[in-house]
Amino acid sequence: MSVMDRKINSLLREKILSLNGEDLRIQFFRPDEGMKIYHVGRGVIMDLAEEADALYRVGRNCIIEKEAFERNLQKYKITSERKQK
Repeated sequence: MSVMDRKINSLLREKILSLNGEDLRIQFFRPDEGMKIYHVGRGVIMDLAEEADALYRVGRNCIIEKEAFERNLQKYKITSERKQK
């Protein structure tokens, strides 16, 4: 790595560290990223995204709208009433 590359990396690192949480808010994610975030398989991610109407196809790629996906995911939350059944 050249000296110039190291300087650029250092400047980028400083810029990223100076950002607050709002600047880093993610609006969309890919199915493979969703698998890591939510610890479920690709098929489950795709089914939930379709059900939430949060799935977008851009060329050959799929992206998922995080807010709509999580809103739909809340209906699967286990409440104390459901735990007793």
